[in-house]
Amino acid sequence: MIRLQLDETWRPTDLSLFVEPVEIYDPSGKFIGLFVPANLQRGKEIYAQAEAQFDRAEIERRMQSPEPGIPLGQVNMRLRQLEAEATRREAAGEVDWTTEEAMTYFRSLRDAGAKLVR
Repeated sequence: MIRLQLDETWRPTDLSLFVEPVEIYDPSGKFIGLFVPANLQRGKEIYAQAEAQFDRAEIERRMQSPEPGIPLGQVNMRLRQLEAEATRREAAGEVDWTTEEAMTYFRSLRDAGAKLVR
């Protein structure tokens, strides 16, 4: 369950963003009440869509892999580089990447980074 502690930035309209029940607390941490969205089914649909995008077997395979993981900071840096290249291509009037072309470019950033680390 989501816990929401009120402060000066909170607005009642913010509750419309939630798709699951929310515990509401005052600024001192005292429980005020529970907000339950009218359409809980929407939250279930969102979570089901997100779960469908995960390959559990792939996650398990990667967890068992002896290869070291990549720090999140490096992944974020590569995503920013990918975004910058996409922006450059758009400004130059080049055609948009296909998903496979974008993944190939992203992998090239990964491979170039691995060469620098070793």
